[in-house]
Amino acid sequence: MLHNDIMEFTLNLAQTMDRRVSERRKTNISYKRRKYDRRNKTFKYHRTIHLSDTNMFGSVYFARFFEFQGEAREEFLQYFMGQDLVPFMKERYGMVTVEANCQYKSPLYLYDDITVDIQVAVLKRAKFKLIFIIKNDSSNNVAAVAEQWIGFTNSNGTPISIPEIVLRNLEKHQ
Repeated sequence: MLHNDIMEFTLNLAQTMDRRVSERRKTNISYKRRKYDRRNKTFKYHRTIHLSDTNMFGSVYFARFFEFQGEAREEFLQYFMGQDLVPFMKERYGMVTVEANCQYKSPLYLYDDITVDIQVAVLKRAKFKLIFIIKNDSSNNVAAVAEQWIGFTNSNGTPISIPEIVLRNLEKHQ
């Protein structure tokens, strides 16, 4: 009996994916791959949902939304630091997620193309807050809204104020 259930589930998932791929081809979506919207001061990270992102029902498992935030945050770091990234890395500063939360809004499925929008919301002496909005590109539905507080440590792991090299670059994007 279990074997039949698994086979039926696999067949249904395959039919759903075929339908979704053909729908995407019909709409002929043109994706904008700009990384930074200067008007809204928003960094954009694009990715496609893969099988490893989904659960047995074909939807994205909730914990993956935190992983999407991490991927987007790393791309944002590379983008906003620019040429200062190498000197920052040589100083061996630690970038620590002090607090994170995520509010689920709507499901994502296999092969959905998504955009994670990031904005620097608050800049304090020792930490800053990033806002993440995860959107389905084809439906434009918001899948999740999240935020993270990011702090820093020195090479010994002791908490420190935001390093000047980071502060200088962050202020451009706030």
